[in-house]
Amino acid sequence: MGGYIGMDMNHGSVPHTVVGALLGLILLGSYVVGRAGSLAKFRSRRAPAGTFAAGLHGVRLRNGKVIAASRIRRLVYRNVQDSSVMLFAAGTGMTGGLAAAGAARHVADANAYAPISYQLELEADGRTIPIVGSLTMATAQALFEDVSRALNHR
Repeated sequence: MGGYIGMDMNHGSVPHTVVGALLGLILLGSYVVGRAGSLAKFRSRRAPAGTFAAGLHGVRLRNGKVIAASRIRRLVYRNVQDSSVMLFAAGTGMTGGLAAAGAARHVADANAYAPISYQLELEADGRTIPIVGSLTMATAQALFEDVSRALNHR
């Protein structure tokens, strides 16, 4: 599109067409890279989904490690993606418009991941250990109740 605009504005001049096309590709590349970085940031905050087992012995994690029930101090579920993401963009003219559009897209990405960013965690040996993530609130609450029931029947 940049090449077409450069060609049209300068009556078919080849150098302007090439420069316009290169600038268009640079803008497209910066949009794609920025978008991928924004989405990766929110994905990285969530614990991965997976399988685990809970019973009288404790909790067996995805990697096979067993946390004994006697070492578990607390079991919690929480949303690891803060749903109150706020960004402020400043600038004038085209720069301010692009900054505001980028900030709006960033907030929209955060809000899209918030409903599926719950994770079940246990606290043992002074650490918080994520058991399973990428859950909705209802699923996290149900898992919390099931695991609590399994651990409390000692």
